[in-house]
Amino acid sequence: MARPTPPTTQYLGVTDPISIAQPSASDLKSATELEKVLRNYSLFESDEESRKREEALGKLNVIIKEWSRRISARRGLSDQYTSETGARLFTFGSFRLGVSGPGADVDVLCVGPRHLDRADFFSDLLEMLQACGYCTDLTAVPDAYVPVIKMKFDGIEMDLLYARLALSMIPEDLDILDDNILKNLDDKSVLSLNGCRVTDQMLNQVPNIPNFRMTLRAIKLWAKKRGVYGNVLGFLGGVSWAILTARICQLYPNAAPSTLVTRFFRVLEQWKWPNPVLLNQISDGPSGPGGPHKPWNPKINPKDRMHLMPIITPAFPAMNSTYNVSESTLRLMKEEFTRANAELSASTVGAAQWTSLFEKACFFQRYKHYLQIDVMATNEEEHRVFEGWVESRLRILIGLLEKTTNVQYAHPYTKSFANHPTPIHTHIPPAEQPATTDTPNTTTSTDSTNTTTTPATPTTDPSTSLTSSSTSTSTTSTDVGMTPSEPTSATATPTPTSTPTPTPTSAPSSNSSTNNTTSTTTEDGAIPAPVFTHLSHFFMAMSFSIPKPGATTTGPQGQTILAPRNVDLNPAVSEFIYLVKDWNGTTPNMDIKITHIKQTQLPKFAIAEDGSPDQLKKLLKRREPAAPTPAPVAKTVSSPALPGLPGLPALTTTPLSASPALSAAKAAPAAKKVKVDGDATTPVAATSGSSSETPIVNGATPSSGSPPLAASSEPLSTTTPTPTPTPTPMNDVISTNPSAFDNEIEELAPTPDAPMPQARTSFGEKKAAPVIKLLRS
Repeated sequence: MARPTPPTTQYLGVTDPISIAQPSASDLKSATELEKVLRNYSLFESDEESRKREEALGKLNVIIKEWSRRISARRGLSDQYTSETGARLFTFGSFRLGVSGPGADVDVLCVGPRHLDRADFFSDLLEMLQACGYCTDLTAVPDAYVPVIKMKFDGIEMDLLYARLALSMIPEDLDILDDNILKNLDDKSVLSLNGCRVTDQMLNQVPNIPNFRMTLRAIKLWAKKRGVYGNVLGFLGGVSWAILTARICQLYPNAAPSTLVTRFFRVLEQWKWPNPVLLNQISDGPSGPGGPHKPWNPKINPKDRMHLMPIITPAFPAMNSTYNVSESTLRLMKEEFTRANAELSASTVGAAQWTSLFEKACFFQRYKHYLQIDVMATNEEEHRVFEGWVESRLRILIGLLEKTTNVQYAHPYTKSFANHPTPIHTHIPPAEQPATTDTPNTTTSTDSTNTTTTPATPTTDPSTSLTSSSTSTSTTSTDVGMTPSEPTSATATPTPTSTPTPTPTSAPSSNSSTNNTTSTTTEDGAIPAPVFTHLSHFFMAMSFSIPKPGATTTGPQGQTILAPRNVDLNPAVSEFIYLVKDWNGTTPNMDIKITHIKQTQLPKFAIAEDGSPDQLKKLLKRREPAAPTPAPVAKTVSSPALPGLPGLPALTTTPLSASPALSAAKAAPAAKKVKVDGDATTPVAATSGSSSETPIVNGATPSSGSPPLAASSEPLSTTTPTPTPTPTPMNDVISTNPSAFDNEIEELAPTPDAPMPQARTSFGEKKAAPVIKLLRS
């Protein structure tokens, strides 16, 4: 007789759990310490803040009801029918999951019947919100991938979406998870509904909601501290981190929050991407495989096979919530998973380990090279729209940079910086303009009170790096193999090194509320350039992988060639700027500028974001120009009389720098070799008094027929101070001009018998590498 089969326990998820063990006493103690650490970061909302959010949602609901009644009456519907068919509000996101913190926004979905069009939502409702007196910072984005109205309603930031259902009325007990409500809907409505459906389905797939919420708070805090939070820039957004946390809860259904956090990093460190993360089986929906809404399926859809880190939403239609992840951001997140797992590898995890886990990543101390993206506009409204557009396109810039030769990866900073809305440029009459010269390595900096021409030192004030034209221009310097009078390329127009401030005849009118420009023309009939008063900055770190000298690679025709040792970012950046400015919403009052800077040239506000005041002082001290070296003076030294010996005769000591032989050697220094395109070298004579870093600009490579830079004809004096080396220009503007930026590699090659020096990579690993110096334009 066969034995009866014992009843099996049904678990959530697509696989069985890894462990169903109950938490131990040490696990519970560690969970208590974790909660204390989280409360120290003020992650929990107070009762007063929760009540304020509820009141704000109630006021918004009243406005939605009134909007529904007005539109229904316009359509000829009775008041009784209108009251029964009004729109409904649903919340989703962190607020619906129960993990919102102080100051967090609220995601709201408005669901309306079929007679309430999306056009009514973005016209009539928008006007009602503007006139209600509760809204500030109101911005409508009807053309977005998911159309949204962003606003601050009664002091609470909200994102309001709209979904138009194919129903004549919206019942009070509408089941948002019913797949049948998706029938006969447009794509925008399906995308808007997806947020609520995913949130509710996620809560249904979690075995223990309180443990899930505590774990998710810890994971989101860690992601923000380590700079890997944000779907727009290619990292993971709140939904993706919540799905990953829910999956770990399924694998350890009875574990305490502390155990769930440690297992989170252990599992993800070993996860074999691009294997997808699923909370449940993917459904084909009520219409079957041939339905109008296609779920994520890499076997059928070629685009789905291109996803690097698929994390699939649990509601139909299943979508990949991480389609923005790039190779660079995936690499960075893997590094952070490894670091976090190492931090929590101890047998007993206490407050010290939790504090170390949430240590902030020092983005501006981690790399040597950065791209600074400046977004500017003449008024607040256009600046807010243009900033959002540029931010949504930065992931494309990351992809373009990844395809650039010798670029290892690009690391975007997840936050932007904004300055005060003060005028960036002041228009000065011609009579009051300072005289300009053709002195190399100088830039014209302006502020609201004066205009000065100074050496191109690292900029500490963001306003000094702006241009006053609608298309960014570049600071022109002498290229290798070119004289200052020659153009930098066939398509580029040479510009003077020191550019005077634009001189319109009148200042911008203060009566205009939306445009700070003036239509007054100058004496020659030219329209004055706009005055940019609103500015924001994005930063992107760059990591390069330069091959060793003599390394080979495969050419385009299969031949073996020398691997290029230069870095040319200009094609990627030029294509990105063209894409940004080609947007239909771009106006002449908007502009974008991209600058390559080194770590020592970072603005003060960026350095202060990262480190302590001591670190700020250290970096600022490094960027200070060196004090002039005093002239060597011959001096007479008398030796002291020794016991029993008469005093030695007077001894005249000649300083080493005053040696005639050395002076002659300095006057005609040996030529250095500059790497050109990785397969040729051109001797370049060093210039007396110039920086040790020869600036190479505008991407023009030296040709064999171009004359080299001439050595200075002035001999070095032994009685005057040596001139202070002029720093390399910092404001390297990258614009639509394809020859406006280039990075070349100057090889300081060691002798063949000398051991290769050790260079430290961005992540702290050591590897043998030649001593190279990256030169900016």
